[in-house]
Amino acid sequence: MYICLCNNLNSKKVDYALQKGVSSTKKVYKFYNCKPKCGKCIDLMNGIVEKESNKAKAL
Repeated sequence: MYICLCNNLNSKKVDYALQKGVSSTKKVYKFYNCKPKCGKCIDLMNGIVEKESNKAKAL
């Protein structure tokens, strides 16, 4: 599933960045050397990052 169409970021890419230790939406973009453009993806990206962060804390 595409998360950010402007930067061609899909869920696999976001998951990979999170697995590599990225801990915020801003850092996901930085990991891929890009910035949000239209901003429509920010809420979805924040939700994914928060969900994965909560999973890591539970372990």
